[in-house]
Amino acid sequence: MEPPKGFPERTSNYLKDVGIDVSDKTVLIGGIGTLGSRIARDLARFNFKKIVLVDFDYVGPENVGYQCYHSEEVGRPKVEALAERLNKYHPWTHLEGVYMEVFTPSGLVSLSSLKEFARLVEKSDAVVTAFDTLPPRATALLLSVKFDKKYIDAGLGVTRGYVKYLKEGYCPICGKVWEEKVRYYTNPNLAEAVAALASQAVLHALSGRSWPSEISLNLEEPYRAFLASDVRNEGCPLCSGEVKKLRIEDVPEYLIKNIY
Repeated sequence: MEPPKGFPERTSNYLKDVGIDVSDKTVLIGGIGTLGSRIARDLARFNFKKIVLVDFDYVGPENVGYQCYHSEEVGRPKVEALAERLNKYHPWTHLEGVYMEVFTPSGLVSLSSLKEFARLVEKSDAVVTAFDTLPPRATALLLSVKFDKKYIDAGLGVTRGYVKYLKEGYCPICGKVWEEKVRYYTNPNLAEAVAALASQAVLHALSGRSWPSEISLNLEEPYRAFLASDVRNEGCPLCSGEVKKLRIEDVPEYLIKNIY
């Protein structure tokens, strides 16, 4: 199919003007629910080489409209439905859906799944996580450090959202802990804003441009809605040089010892 004219050319002109080229880059997005599905949609508008979507959930009636899913997709794996539709609407970027539960040391997921996820991370240039819980984010962060990949973590609460960027002297997980308990509802406008910022973080990270380590948003407080800061913290075992030397077989024990 011949790519449609218009939008991709305008986007390419924008990227050229700001000095960003991602045409040879691959991004992995872990978790494609309320936030992750929006990040995937936003990034698909640019001319990435590939975007890999990782999730193990199915589209439910409660996801229609609230997340980036349509009524006719109910019952399908989220990765399959979203990749198929975005490939249709944005054919200049290839999206691949991988139905997979990211390994956590719960004993419910096999070592083979960890090896497969590690392979996906190793082949990517940047990893974005938007999971509901900490364990899969910790696994993705550890593997990103091991394979020296850019890592962005994004999250939502009821009224607040954040984008955190792994950089020297700062770790998204061992920094300021996200205090608000995960809920399965939020302000959809907040989700749109956080997704847009996370997508911009990916573009900047892959082009070597500066980006703050933390951005937080609260649309309920318009005079303090947006806060960006370049903070530092002491780091954690997930970001240490020791991680780079780990064998994949040693990762479960390392996570249990240092995180759980």
